[in-house]
Amino acid sequence: MASKLPPSMAGLSLLLLVGRDHSYGTAGLAVSGLAIGQGATAPLRGRLIDRHSPGPVLLGCLAVHLTATLVLVLVVTRARPP
Repeated sequence: MASKLPPSMAGLSLLLLVGRDHSYGTAGLAVSGLAIGQGATAPLRGRLIDRHSPGPVLLGCLAVHLTATLVLVLVVTRARPP
């Protein structure tokens, strides 16, 4: 189910998640970091898919993405300001 979330909704979800308890400037930095991270790793992911079987590479990318999303949600929910 998590793999079905469109990329544009992931950025909006992150903006709303961080913007709920922090300023929209901080939320914008988080979304910018997400976009830069995706852009910086896209060539590597593309090369891995070209050189190896796409199935294991995509499953690996999904596992890393879900782990990073889980860590992000845990950090945001535990770091709520009073």
